[in-house]
Amino acid sequence: MCDAMPVIFSEPRPGDADQQELVLLLTNALMSRKAVDLTIVPHLYDLEPTGPTMEFLREIEEPMIVISWLYPRAAFWTLKTAGIAGQLAEEPADQEERERPVWCLGLHSEVDPKSILDEVDRILAGAAAPFSGRSDNREPTRRVEDTRERWYPVIDRDRCSGCLECLNFCLFGVYGTDSSDDILIEQPDACRPGCPACSRICPEGAIMFPQHGDPAISGDAKASLEGLKLDLSQLFSGADPSAQALAERDRAVETMQSQPKPAGGDRLDSLVDELDEMDL
Repeated sequence: MCDAMPVIFSEPRPGDADQQELVLLLTNALMSRKAVDLTIVPHLYDLEPTGPTMEFLREIEEPMIVISWLYPRAAFWTLKTAGIAGQLAEEPADQEERERPVWCLGLHSEVDPKSILDEVDRILAGAAAPFSGRSDNREPTRRVEDTRERWYPVIDRDRCSGCLECLNFCLFGVYGTDSSDDILIEQPDACRPGCPACSRICPEGAIMFPQHGDPAISGDAKASLEGLKLDLSQLFSGADPSAQALAERDRAVETMQSQPKPAGGDRLDSLVDELDEMDL
């Protein structure tokens, strides 16, 4: 019997008073539940995979609940990419599956904490093992870590077919492959902020940018994928659906070229020159 269910609460990015108020309401409500062991962490998407917070999360072996400002699918694969084991759970019965369940609850569209609290209570009620409960005077754990606002792709491995179209399309060195030729996010911070072009050319809709305004790109599992499932050959045949992806990539290239050249900038120049020489 364990004391309580680990609940990870990801803080919002700074600057939104309404979100901060919701954090306070949810924190107080969660701490009133003895079956909850609450840990508050910085914004999930901004955490470094090798940082202390992700290391702390990797050490949790029990089923856990993650509450964040991302769509559940995006939050889960952000964690999974950082080496946090588990499977995305929906029902309490999922605890009987081969991997420990991770319930991801999204605050992206929530204005009332009740729906989140109801879901937490539903999960606790269906837990496979009972909880002895924590003491009343316990405070939430707060993980402190310096972060910055990041922008990088997150891959849904359940959807990815390994076609490598993202690798062929991206000009910024974000993608690479491992020894088995599986796609890797090799240099996430080489991605150009605001550019989601590779997600539009992914045939399976497997690439997410969790901070993008379009739900289909930011990870909403229910959002339509029409317009995202493009074949790479269409991009270079002038097909209309590819125009937005090409325009987004071109704007990212222009922005990079207008900035002081970083170390290794000659490689990007060479890639752009090769692109210009192609018969598009």
